[in-house]
Amino acid sequence: MGREETGPGVRPQWVLRTLLGGAVAVGAVAMAASAVTLAELGHAVGWVQWDGRLSWSLPVAVDLLALVAGAVWLSPGMTARSRSLARGITLGAVAGSVALNAIGHLVESGDMKVTPLLRIAVSAVPPLVAALVVHLVGVVLAPVPGADHGQDQAVELEEQREAATISAAHDPADGTTADRHDGTTARNAPAPQPRPGRVPD
Repeated sequence: MGREETGPGVRPQWVLRTLLGGAVAVGAVAMAASAVTLAELGHAVGWVQWDGRLSWSLPVAVDLLALVAGAVWLSPGMTARSRSLARGITLGAVAGSVALNAIGHLVESGDMKVTPLLRIAVSAVPPLVAALVVHLVGVVLAPVPGADHGQDQAVELEEQREAATISAAHDPADGTTADRHDGTTARNAPAPQPRPGRVPD
């Protein structure tokens, strides 16, 4: 086995594996705990259809929205508009998840009662999340402004370069012209011989 490279800016493989494994474990546990609380909140505000399974739509809508938007925010190759929108959605979804988790714990412990205003607020989350996701997808998949124009400019520059090459090959400024068959020039051609004068009778 080859030795791992070491030096400034080089991350050991075991550090990367530990970081990745720890991030996956922490993220999974945190999202599971958040999902349970949000599902209980959804059940408390009246999402009891399908034996309460519909209450799981709240954590899916909020926490997965933050995950998807965060992936767009940190992905390379995204436009500035996509990154800006994804960053706003990510921070908003995280803040919403924090607030809803706090409300869910207060409702579960009995320190907060479920009011009609709370039911309305929680019920507004899924359609709001759906609208944000559709908007984000539309912005990410939208054609980049100027991309076609840049391609047209490249084609135009290539055509101008070819035209300049052809023009230089036939330019008579130095008294020469390119031969179409063997590539020789008039300068290399033999000088014309003078014709003998006519002898008078």
